[in-house]
Amino acid sequence: MKTTLIITMVILSFNLFSQVTFEKAKEFMKKRCLNLKMEYVDGKSLKWDEETTLYVFLTKQNENYCVNMISEYALEVMSSKCGGSNKKTEYYELFK
Repeated sequence: MKTTLIITMVILSFNLFSQVTFEKAKEFMKKRCLNLKMEYVDGKSLKWDEETTLYVFLTKQNENYCVNMISEYALEVMSSKCGGSNKKTEYYELFK
């Protein structure tokens, strides 16, 4: 019983400190696009502050664009804001 508890704690602590790479986030977003019948347009890494990196992706469905964010700590979409071509403009302005 103690061994199982120790192994579980080691696995949990490893997961807390493991980082999501840009390539993993990109692969995740491309699969998500396929599942949602969206088009993957672009993706970039953005240093948010001294300690946090965000992965930002631009996706498209028909004439609507979405700016999606994934953090380096969890392989899930943290934020997704959609709209017309203005979202495409907002995405590229993040990297100026």
